[in-house]
Amino acid sequence: MRVNLKSWAQPRVGQLVAAGVVSLSLGCGGGVAPPALNPSDAAAQAIAEYDSDGSGSLSQEEVAKCPAIAELFAQYDADGSGEVSPDEIKGRFEQLKGAGVGLTSFVCDVSKGGRPLSNVTVRMTPEPFMGGALPAASGVTDGSGRAEMSVEPEALPKDWGGAGAVAPGIYRIEIDHPEAAASGDLFGAEVNPIRRGGDRASINL
Repeated sequence: MRVNLKSWAQPRVGQLVAAGVVSLSLGCGGGVAPPALNPSDAAAQAIAEYDSDGSGSLSQEEVAKCPAIAELFAQYDADGSGEVSPDEIKGRFEQLKGAGVGLTSFVCDVSKGGRPLSNVTVRMTPEPFMGGALPAASGVTDGSGRAEMSVEPEALPKDWGGAGAVAPGIYRIEIDHPEAAASGDLFGAEVNPIRRGGDRASINL
């Protein structure tokens, strides 16, 4: 998802401080337990962070500052009111947590003018309202512009294998490329293993 906030004088994603690695606990049978996300607290924090007019809910203009949610506004706005309420955000986060998935595959496709960009570093930083429950992730695009995103190796179970993985949640995406830095655009993604398209982000600079 791309959102241009240059006229709002918002900080670019590149100015965000990368989150530290948070260890994910192992669940029953050697699986990875879902992140320790509190949906109610996370929803309240999201409202507090982006509700600039104090209405208690988020308009499309307000949610544009959170590109991951902005891209899926119609899905978050379950009642079609044109605004996203705390209960609607909470419900979405409960869905994420209720999936029972601790780590999932996620790829980011990066292009410029429709042409794949190779050797570009991509970083995913959890939105602050995730409450520190998620580890950051990163990847580097290959010749087809595809980056397999992953948390740091120390955040993966010892028997995980070579595949990369990301914790389900809401992220800002930073593209380490001059075009991204100059545009003022913000990028983000909802990593959601039970949503169609929830395993990838496509960004065209």
